[in-house]
Amino acid sequence: MTKYTGGLIPGIETYLQGKTNRRFGLLIIDEQDSSNTLSQRTIDQQRIIAFAQEMKFKSVMIELNPAMTTAGRHPTNNDLAKMLPPDTPVFFKIGMNAFGIIDASGKSFGNNRGKSLLDTLLRSAGINELIVMGQMGEMCVNRTVVGGYDNHMNQGPRIDGAIDLGFQVWICPQIINSDKKSWLGWYDDFGVKCYTAVS
Repeated sequence: MTKYTGGLIPGIETYLQGKTNRRFGLLIIDEQDSSNTLSQRTIDQQRIIAFAQEMKFKSVMIELNPAMTTAGRHPTNNDLAKMLPPDTPVFFKIGMNAFGIIDASGKSFGNNRGKSLLDTLLRSAGINELIVMGQMGEMCVNRTVVGGYDNHMNQGPRIDGAIDLGFQVWICPQIINSDKKSWLGWYDDFGVKCYTAVS
């Protein structure tokens, strides 16, 4: 795992010094928390969003396709969404990997290189670096970042993630939710830049 002691924000600031060919985007994955409690994670995520806005990074909210759930659409947590520009795109995904593409039956499938709608959106904005936050660390964040099978049975075609598609990914544990204490283990050997703090 590419793990860095220190803060994600200063790490990015240092990295960008003197670089003109690197452009960041921020993915906010499945943050459809409907509770009225302002958690520490939400506060840390707000700090990242404020930083992204200051740096003029493009943000994308990723939510589950409302057609795929009986509960309908769960909008992104208002404590996060209200900090974003009103024209922030909302990308509806099917399955765990936001880079999946959809066939006529509504299923995600493999061989998505150059065909994913999210990939196209990011590339059209010139983005080659991604800050990723969201839920859940061992499921949707995992598959979106490093790819893999889009189900718990590890069956069907493998769907490429951000790393496979050539994006550099930046994270820190404070902005990713997980029920498992060992969730960082899946980042091993993928080149994800994992910092130990927000700032």
